[in-house]
Amino acid sequence: MKKIIYFRSYSNILDYMGKTKRSDFWIDFLIHTFLLIVSIFFENYFLNGDLLVFAIFTSILVYYLYILPLLTRRLRDVGIEPCLSFLSLLVVPIILILIFCIYRSKDLMTEERFNRVRRIRILIPILVIANILLLIVFLPGFLIVGSLFYDIVILSDTPKTTYLNTNIEDYQSEVSELCNAEDMLPSLSSLTEYEEIKYSYKECLYSTFLGFYSEGISLYVTYDDNYLEKKTEVLNTYDFLEEPIMRSDEYIIPLTEFVHNGYTYQIVMDYSYTYNNTGTCKSFMLIGYSDEKQEIAYHYFYDFDLDFICYTTDDLGNKMNEFMDDFFYYFED
Repeated sequence: MKKIIYFRSYSNILDYMGKTKRSDFWIDFLIHTFLLIVSIFFENYFLNGDLLVFAIFTSILVYYLYILPLLTRRLRDVGIEPCLSFLSLLVVPIILILIFCIYRSKDLMTEERFNRVRRIRILIPILVIANILLLIVFLPGFLIVGSLFYDIVILSDTPKTTYLNTNIEDYQSEVSELCNAEDMLPSLSSLTEYEEIKYSYKECLYSTFLGFYSEGISLYVTYDDNYLEKKTEVLNTYDFLEEPIMRSDEYIIPLTEFVHNGYTYQIVMDYSYTYNNTGTCKSFMLIGYSDEKQEIAYHYFYDFDLDFICYTTDDLGNKMNEFMDDFFYYFED
């Protein structure tokens, strides 16, 4: 089942050794930092220290500390020294909390407040738990608003390669971690009688503001005299998209077949991820073949934030060529 971004954050939260996507990191970091700052100052400046707001502050603080492993792990993945990760994500928030407590200490424990808290202190943990649940429920709203802003302002940036791996030994692990890829791409054990096999995993940044990333896996299998036999076998194994997919003036999948870099490509029909029901191009697979190179190419693309490839007024052939060059890696002959 496809993991959307906020569910992925929660499911991987305690896996400190795992890999965290940059989009998860930046969205969670900004949202929860904002919530923490608001919770610190909201009580004093707006509602004059009401008990309910005190519970809100406490729950947001707990929620912020809850995602610290995720944030620290992301900084580690992009190469920042562990000491900086610790200082920026742990020490700084604690200092802010201490400053807040010192500032509030003069009126924090007045006799009136003490008596009130003592009478209904049992409600505090209930309010804290309830507020955490509300935050989880409303978090998708923050992400939706943010995604709309990113689509308008950011997504026109030219993608930039930020990570490239061509070690074939990592193929199976990368495929198993990428959404739905394991159901689409062939396993290495299923490929036989080939002359050469090459693999690449390419991660591209196309948002310079909050770090939206696309992932592309490519597998190139070269055959000898049995190429035509293997080509026929592959083309008969997969079902292919028969017509472009569009909505309004946007092409989600603009072409079903095209030629690029010496390969003739077709889009694989993915029945476990129905394009028409979602109206997006979050992930899809392409298969290409080159009679000249006697090679079959498998490409799998995934991007949570990308909704369409081009507009109906664009040159579809050029857009697909740009798409392939941007998100997949081609080895030099």
